[in-house]
Amino acid sequence: MSSLPSLSALDARTQTFPVLTAAQIDRIRPWGRSRSVQPGDTLFEPNDTDIPFFVLLSGSMEIVQPSLDGERPIATHAPVEFTGEIAMTDSAPW
Repeated sequence: MSSLPSLSALDARTQTFPVLTAAQIDRIRPWGRSRSVQPGDTLFEPNDTDIPFFVLLSGSMEIVQPSLDGERPIATHAPVEFTGEIAMTDSAPW
């Protein structure tokens, strides 16, 4: 009788929002630039194109969607997480 498959060591959040290792961050560092932002800074707007790939080295980033009542939280990214991947695939040349 075969045993049941083992469950992933990753929790649901990590599966939804993958984290980068220090080695992965070091590998992409030459193609990026570090920048500091302040709480409340807007990094991109809903209809922006050519949105960069963000890797958080510290702090957090909240993604919100504008609504008639203000803003609706979509996701919060933490250090070693990244964002920008969906917008990047929409503009891919293939």
